Amino acid sequence: MRKLGERSVPGTIPAAAFAAIFTLVLHMILTLVTAIPGVLAPVAAKVFGLHPGRVGLLVAATFIIAMAASLATPGLLARWGAARACQAVAAGSAIGLFAMAAAGYGAHWATDTGAMPAPVFIAVLIVSAVSLGIANGMINPISSMILFRAVPANLRAFFFSVKQTAVPAGYAVAGLLVPALLLVMSWQAALAGLGLAAIVWLLMTMLVHVEISPDAAKAAAPLATRAGRLRAFVEPIRTVWRRRAMREMALVSMMYSMNQTVMAAYLVSYLNLEIGLSLVLSGAIFAASQFAGMLGRIVWGLSADLWVKPRTQLGLLGAAGGVCGLTVSQFTPAWSQPAMLAVCVLFGLTAVSWNGIFLSEVARLSAKGDIGAMTAGTGVYNNLGALAGPGLCSLLVALSGIYALGIAVFACAPLLLGAYLILSREPG
Repeated sequence: MRKLGERSVPGTIPAAAFAAIFTLVLHMILTLVTAIPGVLAPVAAKVFGLHPGRVGLLVAATFIIAMAASLATPGLLARWGAARACQAVAAGSAIGLFAMAAAGYGAHWATDTGAMPAPVFIAVLIVSAVSLGIANGMINPISSMILFRAVPANLRAFFFSVKQTAVPAGYAVAGLLVPALLLVMSWQAALAGLGLAAIVWLLMTMLVHVEISPDAAKAAAPLATRAGRLRAFVEPIRTVWRRRAMREMALVSMMYSMNQTVMAAYLVSYLNLEIGLSLVLSGAIFAASQFAGMLGRIVWGLSADLWVKPRTQLGLLGAAGGVCGLTVSQFTPAWSQPAMLAVCVLFGLTAVSWNGIFLSEVARLSAKGDIGAMTAGTGVYNNLGALAGPGLCSLLVALSGIYALGIAVFACAPLLLGAYLILSREPG
């Protein structure tokens, strides 16, 4: 049976559109699942006997696993091929959801019966963190290889940005869908239902042709081949740091992701528990910011291809996103809801819109055979930011008792780095 996309000719608009849509949906479902702990924290944490602010530790655990998985992905691409690697990402989403649902049901049972402490089932949550971490680490190296092959060079930032709308789209759907499901069912049942939907998506990925050529797949891990197996995990990180242009991109990914993931993990809890908005309204404002991020990624990606240098564009987005993050930290119950909505939308338009341009720049700056390895190497720094942001913010919330402090702290780095990118020259 002929698979969808099998007749696509690489380098053409139809091939680029097909590859972008497929990788977008794959990434969006994974992001939706990863966003669920932050959305459910105000209601689910109580079942485990935890403060909602501790959700950052689960997010941090996910990204610890993602760092190792991203470095292993170029080798897995060479061994498995892109199609099977995509199926592994879809399977990771499904396993993560079922593990979260199982942990929730177990903690609820333990609370009702007193047979054992509910926190025992936090161990099951670790299974979900491992599964989601592996999938999160794999997604960008896989999609970058697929898109680089399929997309015309003069529209690379645009199509990479279209694919990256998956991240705000996933967060937005989580912010709207999960609170809505809680109106008609328990949060554990909602997780189980979404897990079944993820299984359906896994089956659908088997009908799609996204394979890269065998030679390209083997070229995805040349650094590993040169360095040997034991050093294969370290060499992409070292290579990224040795090249100034790549080092700057690594710092962008780390600092910008801190700001983005802190807001993703804590905005709903901040608006609900500290500002006093309802959970549904808090989720809706969060979703609006993510929808704005979708629009921003498309607009700024096209801008970086046609009008503004990608480096300058990244600087403008970082500086503006930092200002918006600092403004969010100044919310009080006296603020009007439209004003809070407007600031959060501006945050989405800027701080959530940098990833596609960043990945396009990494692909452009890489040697042709090193795209997968360089994407994985910079991905480690990205995951370090995603790990450090929510994890340290969780500590700040625990020490201070307020969310605003953590949000403000992690808005400063992208503001300063963005200003540097605007004012300095690109390395020769």
